[in-house]
Amino acid sequence: MDSGVYGDSAAMLCADCSQHLSYGEARRVFCALDPKPFCAHCEVHCFKAEERAWNRQMMRYAGPRSLTRGFARQGARHFAGSVRTRIRRLRNRT
Repeated sequence: MDSGVYGDSAAMLCADCSQHLSYGEARRVFCALDPKPFCAHCEVHCFKAEERAWNRQMMRYAGPRSLTRGFARQGARHFAGSVRTRIRRLRNRT
């Protein structure tokens, strides 16, 4: 959280969320892929299974709510990236 990507104000997180955020940041720093894909569409899956499950559950809750709280552009970018990844995978199968 010290990298400055979260804005000027410090986020108020519970201990569980803080732990998951630290784990995710550490995994992202050591990602060997460039450009970095969205973890949900990555073929490597460097996260532990329980961390991936927690991320899925958290995004099911927070994803739709983020659209109404000023993150619609990032949500649209994420959705477009998901569609592009699925199209690429379909093309590579044939």
